[in-house]
Amino acid sequence: MSQLDADSERIRSLLANHAEMFAQLRDESEQRPPNFSPAAAGAGFALQGDRLALALQRLHEASVRRHQNRLHHFDRLGELNDTIQGTDELNASELRTRGLDE
Repeated sequence: MSQLDADSERIRSLLANHAEMFAQLRDESEQRPPNFSPAAAGAGFALQGDRLALALQRLHEASVRRHQNRLHHFDRLGELNDTIQGTDELNASELRTRGLDE
């Protein structure tokens, strides 16, 4: 029989560390939106400059959303980790009451 050996505290710590890293990335990204002037594309390239500025803005917004989604995933993983830990504790308690913990 295979055993599940999950160190819930370690998992919780790792999730918190990674969530903090992604929160910082999201915050930094939000604070530094693209600063591309369509005029920088050069004379005669106004349309291309507008398209490039829009593409950079959309990429920026997608990156911020991706970081936010990742943070949501870390929250969900934390909830699942708590569920696993609670179930493990409940099962261990039941085994102890039946004298089957060894």
